[in-house]
Amino acid sequence: MAEPAPIPDLEPLPDAKPPAPMTEAVVEDVTPTTTPAGPSRVRRAGTALRRALPTVLTIALFTTGAVIGWSVATMRTAQPTAPEVASPVVNIHETEPAPGSINGMIEALNTNDSSLMVATMDSDALKQLRNAIGTLTHIEGATQGATVKVGSQTATAIQIVGTDTAGDLVAVDLVVHTNNGAIVGFR
Repeated sequence: MAEPAPIPDLEPLPDAKPPAPMTEAVVEDVTPTTTPAGPSRVRRAGTALRRALPTVLTIALFTTGAVIGWSVATMRTAQPTAPEVASPVVNIHETEPAPGSINGMIEALNTNDSSLMVATMDSDALKQLRNAIGTLTHIEGATQGATVKVGSQTATAIQIVGTDTAGDLVAVDLVVHTNNGAIVGFR
């Protein structure tokens, strides 16, 4: 391999000007400054806002009114109409007097007399009554409606009014069935 050629010494040319003396570079501290928003910029922004505000408020009020109107219109069309119901036939038979056991039960409910209640019906009928009025925590009273008699069986409508677990006044409608004067069930 061949050796590299030596680097010749460079000397200034005879007709060249002498080099300028070396000085340090001057570094200026130049920091970009942002000019604060002058009164003219603030004034222009305020003017633009004042001009746009009525338009923005008009659009907002129009949109709010349209939304409220649309929701009212859809609620009115979504409400179901109540079906027409024929007037019920209260009693197609002549009203019979209620058996003594039902009169005793009504009296027991009105006076809160549990011993009289137990005396008017057997344990199965008492359990059915408890299940029928299970949400009532306090009984205000009971009223008797019509009684229908077919052979030895009767059906008597009663309404029990009381307070439920939420504290609301509630009416429970029941039909008491008797056989030979003894209470046998509720519906």
